[in-house]
Amino acid sequence: MGPEWLPPDATDVDLRYDLDTNYRWLNFRLAPEAAIRLQQQLRPLEEQKVLQLTLRRPRGDGRWPDGLIQLQPANDAALNARVFAGNGTPVPRSTSVAFERESKAVYVWIPHD
Repeated sequence: MGPEWLPPDATDVDLRYDLDTNYRWLNFRLAPEAAIRLQQQLRPLEEQKVLQLTLRRPRGDGRWPDGLIQLQPANDAALNARVFAGNGTPVPRSTSVAFERESKAVYVWIPHD
């Protein structure tokens, strides 16, 4: 089960846990209009802040990107995405959310509750 703020129209939801650290990863697909509604509950991150993010990948999951970028990739394994952080309510501030530019994929990193 995903977090309470997960849009009800999210599809292909995949939630991963690290029980030792309580770190969670969430990946889902979202139609453009639903993505806009979710983005309104978040705060956009500037490119410099995105470059400073330290985000882990779930163990053994090759679908997760090596990193995040908001401009053209210099690293083909990085996800070209619009990147946001939680606004506190309902999405915690420590949460990072990336909306992939070329698809409806959304990647979420939740360090802890």
